[in-house]
Amino acid sequence: MNNPDELRELASWYREYAERTGNPTIWDARLRTAEDLEAEATRIERTVHSRPADGLAA
Repeated sequence: MNNPDELRELASWYREYAERTGNPTIWDARLRTAEDLEAEATRIERTVHSRPADGLAA
């Protein structure tokens, strides 16, 4: 998945889903997944914004 908006939407879903569990281990795993998805979305955005306008590396 290379769409930062979709990754953030999925991260939001994981956060909401984490709130529904009574198990702290599962809660933590879901929150870490959400954080990983957010980080990937940020990485993709930085990569896209750091490219030259023509899309070729300098």
